[in-house]
Amino acid sequence: YSWAGAYIGAQAGHGWGRSHYASTPPWSQEPGVPMDMAGGVVGPYAGYNFQSGGLVTGFEADFAKTWLRSQSVLNPFDDSTVKSEIDWTASVRGRVGYAFGNVMPYIAGGVTFAGVNFPYVLPGSPGTTHDNQQTRIGWTAGAGLEYAVLGNLILRGEYRYTDLGEKFEVKRVGAGIHFADTSVTNHEFRAGVAVKFGGPPSSSVDRVLSFSNAPAVWSGLYAGALAGFNQSQATYVGLASPGHYVP
Repeated sequence: YSWAGAYIGAQAGHGWGRSHYASTPPWSQEPGVPMDMAGGVVGPYAGYNFQSGGLVTGFEADFAKTWLRSQSVLNPFDDSTVKSEIDWTASVRGRVGYAFGNVMPYIAGGVTFAGVNFPYVLPGSPGTTHDNQQTRIGWTAGAGLEYAVLGNLILRGEYRYTDLGEKFEVKRVGAGIHFADTSVTNHEFRAGVAVKFGGPPSSSVDRVLSFSNAPAVWSGLYAGALAGFNQSQATYVGLASPGHYVP
């Protein structure tokens, strides 16, 4: 069985994770409030495989609508009520697997993006919910097993872990300032089904993309694109009196 070629499919599953939310400046010693999330995941994915013997490599992109939600939690340090939500995710990953005929275990990892929200209610205004929507960038890694049936129909089961990092924000709320320091991690189990198109690439394309029997000539003009993950840290110092909400 040849795993080489393009494929497109759909997947669904269940995710769970934990977020931490601290509505205090980062120099405070007060810990964040932990919140457990859980919910469904569904969306499309597409990719391309290259095969050399039993070794299968490739890349894949996916998008998912997610319903990961937590219960509302009281923050004892400022009496606000907050919860966490992940509304969508998207990722671009590299994959490496080994084919045993029409069965292939694989590992995958790459960069991920997510729409995260931490809606909160401040003390003294129970009827007003303030959204704290964020687009987060992080990393994801996992492993899975694919099984090819009926020719080009491919079934899969997969586990992945995602870390969306930590983010500190200062937002104006009315006449005051609200500090938020948040972090998000989650786990997912997904099942999917895909259709693979075509067979192995032509010999000339295979030589270029899989490096098999490629001529050892590096000279010449080239152009390309790249993607990656960057993590940095910034420090914000404002002129304000101590406290969570500053006029």
